[in-house]
Amino acid sequence: MKQSNFLFILILKYENKKIPEDFDYNKYPGLSLEAKQKLSRIKPVSIAQAMRIPGVRYADISTLLLLIKKYYKEKV
Repeated sequence: MKQSNFLFILILKYENKKIPEDFDYNKYPGLSLEAKQKLSRIKPVSIAQAMRIPGVRYADISTLLLLIKKYYKEKV
């Protein structure tokens, strides 16, 4: 029960955290191969959508958040 509440809160928190349309999951190290394949194929528009993809683990989501920050720094 606590874990499902925690997951629900995380999904709400990241519903508006967008993933850039041109984000290349294969360009950056750190994501698992399965996550790279699924994220590249499905192309979620938000972190919350990425969290709902089977095979994308919490570690991948944490890494993805850091990679998106790095992506925006490289764009400047």
